[in-house]
This record gives sequence, structure tokens and C-alpha cells, in this order.
Amino acid sequence: MNHSIILVIAIAIIGAMISSGIAKRLNSPQVLGYILVGVLIGSEFLNFFPMSDIHALTPLSFIALGIIGFLVGGEIEIATLKKYGKQFLAILLCEGMMATFLVFLVSFLVSYFVLGNVTYALAIGILLGAISSATDPASTMGVIWEYRSAGIVTTTLTAIVALDDVLAMALYAVASNISQFLCGVGGSSVGDAIFHFSKDIGGAIIIGGIFGGWLAFYLRKQKQLDSPLYAVLGVVLLSLGIAQIVGADLILSSMTAGIVSANAAPQQMKIIMERLRNMSFPIYILFFVMVGARLQFSGVPLWMWGIAILYVFARNGGKVLGAYFGAKISNAPAVVQRNTGLGLFSQGGVAIGLAIVAGEHLQAINVAPGISLGNAVITIVTTTTFLIQLTGPAAVKIALKRADEMYKVKTKEDILNENSVASVTDEGTYCAENTPFEKIVEMFSNDGVDCIAVVDKDNKYKGEIKISNIQPILSSRDIWDWTMAADVMITSGKTIDKDCLLNDAFTYMNNFMVDHLCIVNNGEYCGILTRKNIKELLKKSNLALA
Repeated sequence: MNHSIILVIAIAIIGAMISSGIAKRLNSPQVLGYILVGVLIGSEFLNFFPMSDIHALTPLSFIALGIIGFLVGGEIEIATLKKYGKQFLAILLCEGMMATFLVFLVSFLVSYFVLGNVTYALAIGILLGAISSATDPASTMGVIWEYRSAGIVTTTLTAIVALDDVLAMALYAVASNISQFLCGVGGSSVGDAIFHFSKDIGGAIIIGGIFGGWLAFYLRKQKQLDSPLYAVLGVVLLSLGIAQIVGADLILSSMTAGIVSANAAPQQMKIIMERLRNMSFPIYILFFVMVGARLQFSGVPLWMWGIAILYVFARNGGKVLGAYFGAKISNAPAVVQRNTGLGLFSQGGVAIGLAIVAGEHLQAINVAPGISLGNAVITIVTTTTFLIQLTGPAAVKIALKRADEMYKVKTKEDILNENSVASVTDEGTYCAENTPFEKIVEMFSNDGVDCIAVVDKDNKYKGEIKISNIQPILSSRDIWDWTMAADVMITSGKTIDKDCLLNDAFTYMNNFMVDHLCIVNNGEYCGILTRKNIKELLKKSNLALA
């Protein structure tokens, strides 16, 4: 690993944050900014992020894909699949097969025109067609999460991008065997293809199901949801590690774990998923920077650029037309028919991974001087991935905007800005300035009392008493009789107006590192606001107070 890899990671993350801000100002998805920074600092331009470092950080990419897969799975509800299952299946098959057919057609025609070899042209067309059906869940869901979308189109996109990889792997298993048979390499059989597909898909589902079930059982036994976040990370890493050992699909294993745990322990998982998304944000950013840095264009022959450009138009057109017809024949709402295809443009890690596997099998077949059939497939898929990612996230945003589903999911800040301090303030515990010390001790003995507000005869706030204020006197019983509330109160207690927004109050609490605020209105005492009050409000919306 390059000795300056830590500096490279720092540059990557900071550069990505700056570019995402620019992308936001240009009204573009932040994912696009991350990828472009990767291209800039990659080997094609500044070479801050050489390919050797990218390969060394491959495990980090796997972790990012695992977390994304888990989060995607957590968005899928079994009840929704039962309700819209036929609709999702129709859209999945139509958009996947339409993209496969159109990409096969244009790739075959261009390859045959350039190479003059029908066998190689068929092999290239079949492989590229199968690979093109895959949709990248990372960038698609990244846009959905960025714009806090919710609705039938969002639900459909979430389900389709989760299932698209399964379809892509099934198509690839068939295409790989056909292409190897055509080229006379590999010697693999239909039985081998079925075995490998079953291991990839079946193994991933079994692994994810086992760990997802254990996680749900664990979460349901927990009263506090702090340490379970680490249990979630452990489950994601275990799913990835074991799937990698047995040769199962990495994304699908973690995705299955997310589906099982989120449906078996829905209340607990909704809070933890938000924390996991926030905590993994730097890994998520670095993943997309690495996607951009991995892209290489120098030395790509003109005919491959021709296939790549036609591939993009054919694939995107196939996704739009296929999704429309699939939604149409399944009687999906018109908004789903019009917009689902636009949200399926993104192509990423799965497509590149399948291309690399295909490249290894066909590396010995030369289709042109210095160019193997395997390298041709890898180069074309890598190039198309870059071209598609320039438009894919933006297309998802357009689809969500046209469906009017953006900013439908409320965040913690939304909830806190919609409610005033008065809406969650309780009466608290308070006393008059002349309250005897013995009475104060008695008040502190009640459960949950850790602060007593002190008011004058006109109910004006004068100060507060904490348990620490009375501790020096507790052992001196002889002075209790002549000690009153005014003698032990502090006047530096923090107060806030009852009409302030909860978000301002929460910020105020954090700035002064306090767990409660006395609430006043024109100096008159109104009650006490505690962090517990805010937590209970957010809990009703399945949000956590960070």
C-alpha cells in the first residue's frame, strides 16, 4: 500500500465533500460529485489515487457495498412485497430483458461490423447484454436517501434495484456459458452454471437469513439501542466474510440480513438504520470516490467507444421502455409507469464485477491486435459505467421529482422544527423561595427529580436547585431548620422561551452541555424541558436523538 494512503483518503473525502456542495448548488445529486472527484484524483488525471491503492482498499469497498446492501434490505417490507409482488416481478423482468436485448443487438452489430467475426461479435453482445441488466443499488438509493423520498415510485425502485442483481447474475450465468461455448474455452456445462448460480444466490440468502434472524432476536431482547448498532455492524461484516469464503454474492447476503432483521424487529431497526446510515457516511463517500478513480479511458479504441455510447442509449432506453410495459401489463399506477425506468439507469459495482469475471474466462481470446475478448468486455463495461453515472443519479432525481415524492421522509430536524418548546414541556418540579430545606430534600426523594425550579410569589423564575447544591448541607442537620430554597438555589440555570422551536432548544442544550432547560414566558415559570421529553417525541416518529 502506498505510504501516503492516509493522506490520499483524507484528500478524497474532503474533495468529495467540497464537490458535493458544488453539486448541491448546481441542483445535482451529491453522488455525482463524489464520482467526479474520484476521476480527478485517479490515474487518468492527477494520479493521487493510483490503482495499486484502490486494489489495496478493495475490502473497504466490500464493506461499503455490504452496508448499502443491508440498508437497502432494511427498506423492503414483506407486506409491501406481498401487496405489489406481481407488479414488481413484471417490471423487473420487462426492464431487465428489454435492456439485455437492446444492448445485445447494438453490441453485436458494431462488433461484427468492426471485427468481421460473427462468433466474437455474438460473445461480446451476449455478455454485454446480460451485464447491462444490473442496476447499481448504491447510487440509486443514495439519491433516494439524499432527497428523503417516499411513495409508490420510491418503493418500486427500492424493490427493483434489490432484485435486479439477482436477475443480472442469472442472465450472466447463462450468457457466460454460451459465450465460452462459442469461443471454445472453459468447458463449462449447464450443470456447472446451475451449481454456481445456486451457490451465489442460495448461499447468500441462507447466510443473510441466519444472521438477520439472529440480529432480530438480539434486538428484541435489548432495552437500550446504543450497543446494538455494533451488533448490526458485526452482522454485516460476518455476512460479507462468510459469503466471500463460500463464494456467495456479497451484496445479496447483507441485503437478505437487512430484509429479515427489519421485518422481524421493525421498531428497533428503524432507529438503528438511521444511525447506521449516518455513521457509515465517510465509507459511503470514499466508495464512490474509488468508483470514479477506478475508471480509465486512455488507450480505449474508437470502436469500443462506439459500442459504449450505443450501449448507454440502448440500456437506458431498454430500462425506460421495459419498466413502462411491465408496469402497464401489471396495472401499476400511471406514476409508476412514467417514472420507474428513469430511476434504473445507474450501473456500478455488480456490472463491473461480472465483467471482470467474464474477462478472466475469455482472456486468451484475441479479437484484435493487443486486445483480448476479456479485456474488451471489461473496458466497455467500465467506460459505460462512467458514462451512465454522469446521468444516472440525475435521472433518479428527475423520476422522484416527477412523482412528487421528494422530501416526504421527515428527519429529526424536521420534527424538532415543527414543534415548539411548549408542546413537550411538562410541569416539572418547582417550589417557592421560602420553601424549607427539609421539604426540598423530600422533593428530591421522588423518582425522576434531579432539578427543582425556584419561583417567587408572582411565579417568576428565580433560579434552580440541583442535587449537587444541597449535598454539602445534607450531613448538617442542625442548619436545616433555618435554610430555605433561596439559600441553596443557583441563579445561573439555563432558561428558554416557551415559544422557541425545539431544534433551537436542543442546540442550546448541546452548546451549554445541559440535560434540561427551565421554560419561561416573560420571566414567568412555565415548566421544564428535558432531553427525555425530546426523545419521547422523536420515538413516536421512529427517530433517535443523537
